Amino acid sequence: MTAMTYEVHFTASRHGRKELREGPEPAVPLVVAEARPARVARLIALAHRIERLVRSGDLRDYAQAARAAGITRARASQIVDLTLLAPDLQERLLLMERRDGEPEPLGEQDLRPIVRMPDWAEQRRVFESLMKSRQSP
Repeated sequence: MTAMTYEVHFTASRHGRKELREGPEPAVPLVVAEARPARVARLIALAHRIERLVRSGDLRDYAQAARAAGITRARASQIVDLTLLAPDLQERLLLMERRDGEPEPLGEQDLRPIVRMPDWAEQRRVFESLMKSRQSP
């Protein structure tokens, strides 16, 4: 009789079930950190939603929007102010992602000084400088 040897390993599926796999353990982990929209991306989407509801008349003003969202009027203004960013910057921010276990790529508080700049070219310059500083160790 010939003996057979199998190398097996278990992996956890997304829902916690264990899966038995034959052969050597893969070099690349089977579970990849899930990417989610960055917080700043969600805030820009919220800012546009609030703006749209106020412009359409579904909400009377930003104060009503703040009450409906359970936030202060000042916080509602901070969020809606994100719509004052240059459109291409908003697009870049909307596409930002964050992976599980990693820090946020950019904070909303980092954007507040940029939002106050009326010139989009100046916004772009400062934003690029901010992004470069974030990438440097």
